[in-house]
Amino acid sequence: MKRLLLLLLLLIPSVASAQFTPLDLPDVRFYLPTSNLSRMEVSAGVEPTAAGDQILTFNAYGSAALVLTAPAAGNRPFLRSEATHLGALDFLNSTADRYMTADASAAADLKFLHGGTTGYIVLWVKADNATAAVSECIFDTRDMSTTNHGFSLNRATSERYLFNISTGASAANILHTTIYADTNWHSIIITIATGTGTVTMSTDGGAAQTSNFTVTSANDCSFPLRLGSKAGTQANIANTRIAEMVIGAGTLTAQNKTDWLAYNPALFTEPDPPAGTSPNKIGIGVGIGVAQLEKN
Repeated sequence: MKRLLLLLLLLIPSVASAQFTPLDLPDVRFYLPTSNLSRMEVSAGVEPTAAGDQILTFNAYGSAALVLTAPAAGNRPFLRSEATHLGALDFLNSTADRYMTADASAAADLKFLHGGTTGYIVLWVKADNATAAVSECIFDTRDMSTTNHGFSLNRATSERYLFNISTGASAANILHTTIYADTNWHSIIITIATGTGTVTMSTDGGAAQTSNFTVTSANDCSFPLRLGSKAGTQANIANTRIAEMVIGAGTLTAQNKTDWLAYNPALFTEPDPPAGTSPNKIGIGVGIGVAQLEKN
């Protein structure tokens, strides 16, 4: 009998388990694949080739085409590569102005997050300095003002991560209780519950912390999505690396969170999704890593 069972198992064709990619998460509206060098440019039509290159544009996935653009050369984020995250954008600076800004269309595309629709934000972050001399902006859609519609994530001077979301009429803040006075990579998972205005934030797969706000209407974000920090806002530097970032509608399952925490892609080239196809339905083909991208 054992031999018969073994023979049957050998005759059954093996099925490879599906490889998780962030596009497998629910209803992806924005995806920044920082390991995909083919979506970055250091100048018009020129892809990065080495760690330390400054990135001019980044073609992100979105419900519409989303292109993030950096300002003048001295204010662009750096491309980094290291053992734990092989592709990352580094907003290292000691002054103001190192950021990338999405198309204006992103303000409307991301309004669902603070209009009472279920949604989420996931990303990996790493501080360039163990301590934060001032509040450091990681991303923002409201120019760091609670009177504007939108959301933001900061690293506070207490070395704790702070998420804020605002409808203009009310706002919620989550200042995480864990102090991260280090330069290690940390996963951040933020969820927004439909109807209730319940917001949660967890770091490194830990227990979620909760806050609430009054849902009014799904107003557009006051400003397009911005990664990093721009002069004139309340947080004047970034000093943070971002590796992979997704904003989506829908509810994250426990398996979604487990998959995200384990995701660490090699450098590869993804196929572009066909026109008119929902981005979260597109599979990613793993290609050849870029050997000349030096570790930094």
